[in-house]
Amino acid sequence: MKRKTWFFITGGILGAALIFAIISLSIIHSGVGITNVRDFKSQTSSSPGQMISLRGRVTPGSVGRDEKTQVVTFILTDDRESLNVTYRGNLPNNFKPGVVLEVRGSYRADGVFEANGFIRPSICIICHG
Repeated sequence: MKRKTWFFITGGILGAALIFAIISLSIIHSGVGITNVRDFKSQTSSSPGQMISLRGRVTPGSVGRDEKTQVVTFILTDDRESLNVTYRGNLPNNFKPGVVLEVRGSYRADGVFEANGFIRPSICIICHG
């Protein structure tokens, strides 16, 4: 009897963990919690320092890199509003002007979005977040 009980408890825990993982992944990949530049800029008064996921297109001609500090700067746009972004670290392989991507980071008091990572970089060139 104890063996059956242990089996059902273990199976229930594993089943619940699997369901939780599936739901978490579907939420992450559905774009929940990701905002576009225009919506973000309309809410910036309540956002400084808060972690945010932001979607936009890298504006052509806006990418700059400081080789000494390894800081990359670029402008992210949703074709209605634009936002200056800084990032320190390795860029995704498909990072280039015109690419739509999602960044995670926080808005600084100086009006710059400081990215600390990329979420599902996209190779979509005609998407508008």
